[in-house]
Amino acid sequence: MSTVIIAILIFGLIIVVHEYGHFIVARKSGIVVEEFAVGMGPLLFGKKIGDTFYSLRAIPLGGYCKMLGAEEGTEEKEGSFNTKSVYARIAVISAGSIMNILLSFVLVFILLSVDGFISPTVSQTVDGMPAQQAGLLPGDRVVSINNTRIFVFMNAPMALANTAGTPIDIVVNRGGQNMTIVITPIQNEAGNTVIGFYPTAFGGLFGQGLDEMPRAGIFATIQHSVFTIMHYIRALAGGLFQLITFNIALDDLSGPVGIVTMIGDVYEQATPYGAWVAIASLMNFTALISANLALFNLIPIPALDGGRLVFLFIEMVRGKPIAPEKEGMVHLVGIALLLGLILVVTFNDILRLF
Repeated sequence: MSTVIIAILIFGLIIVVHEYGHFIVARKSGIVVEEFAVGMGPLLFGKKIGDTFYSLRAIPLGGYCKMLGAEEGTEEKEGSFNTKSVYARIAVISAGSIMNILLSFVLVFILLSVDGFISPTVSQTVDGMPAQQAGLLPGDRVVSINNTRIFVFMNAPMALANTAGTPIDIVVNRGGQNMTIVITPIQNEAGNTVIGFYPTAFGGLFGQGLDEMPRAGIFATIQHSVFTIMHYIRALAGGLFQLITFNIALDDLSGPVGIVTMIGDVYEQATPYGAWVAIASLMNFTALISANLALFNLIPIPALDGGRLVFLFIEMVRGKPIAPEKEGMVHLVGIALLLGLILVVTFNDILRLF
């Protein structure tokens, strides 16, 4: 029961933030929002305030921001979606994903501010190892390894994989200037590919961390928060690319049921280490899911925000919109395909439970 409650709270937060992005930009653009709904299906509670009906619905998955004329595409009343400029409509459609990215950033910033972080900045090199021999110095921040951008330290081992014995380019930032150092990684006794340096651990902005750790300032914490979100997005984009190129099977995908199971696993594994560890783990998972939703929503698939943006960009180039009935038919097909995918993924999730 606790897992279900936590999952509802996480989904609710992510959905409310996403739909609020659409809502606030629509209102600022002069578009009438007819309903702001949290959840889907039958109405549990609702109240009309001004032009907007605020509702809570029975199924705690999804939500929507219904704007005047947005679905029909032919509404010409004052305050309708399609009477606004194409740039205003692009801003409204994009705002949901932007707000999800912002939520991810805020959660990660709080976590790093409390717990600190490990930066891909060289603390010291190991005597006799390739990094020291090639001239890597304490204070160098690793920018890229073998043409792979290093956002957070955990990127480094993956970028070094399968490069043992091969000279590679490592770009570091030294004193504000980028420079390239050629290093030949080696394989250690554990079978890992390494170059031989220790990263720098920073204590949290709010005082957490060991006394001997350097304390991260606010700008360093903001920077590393941005890098962490970029790391999330790159990993998610890689997964989506593997999916559309059929390098990931449908059996490997997880839907709402699978996500609830993962939330339960995260909570159970973290709880024995204390309340803050459990909260922090759930915050980190929420940040990841929020970034995931933002990226997924921008995929140019009909019925998703990305699909609607494609039609708006076409309108911007053509100077006139595509016929509403044609766009509506494309989105209808997209909805059918998405529902089919959700059913397949949910069925797989249920099978995994048993």
